[in-house]
Amino acid sequence: MQSELDLSHVVRLIKKAEEEGLNPCWFTEDMWWTLSEGPLVARESRATKSTPSYIGDLAEIRGPIFKLLILEDPQNGIFAEAVQHEFDCHFDFTRSDTFLIEITQAGVSKRSAVEKLAVSIGYERHRIAAVGDSENDLELIKWSGFGVAMGNATAAVKGAADWVTKSNADAGVAHAIDKIMAANTAINDLGSELT
Repeated sequence: MQSELDLSHVVRLIKKAEEEGLNPCWFTEDMWWTLSEGPLVARESRATKSTPSYIGDLAEIRGPIFKLLILEDPQNGIFAEAVQHEFDCHFDFTRSDTFLIEITQAGVSKRSAVEKLAVSIGYERHRIAAVGDSENDLELIKWSGFGVAMGNATAAVKGAADWVTKSNADAGVAHAIDKIMAANTAINDLGSELT
């Protein structure tokens, strides 16, 4: 289900990010890459518990590339807005948190992936619950039959959700699954009693 980014557009976007003093990373099928160390690289290493591969020159970039990440200071961060018009027909730009811009193939998102999966297995949208906390989850939360915001979610995600669960730190996803499963069991039991 992954969609490969056009390598020439990726290289142009990485060059622009580097010119702005940002530290872009990109992801292939089984690795992630960067040109140099920086705050994004350190942060992503901690988050993924992995180490990137480094290349010395943009001419060494090889595909397929599926996602770019760019870290910027939201106080003066206008990178996404500044380049979006140039790359809009090629990429989707979304924030996965205050500082992090995720860049994917235009039309590729969590929602589009779940929708494709649902169609392929014959699952109806109203039977799908989705859980999220950031802007990159917003489209999926709105689309799903039952949208759940994490307790630590952004205001926009909480506003779009049908219900707010506990935070990440308090095992909010597990709590949501438990509540949804209990509700489904209760509905099924009620249906059995009525027939």
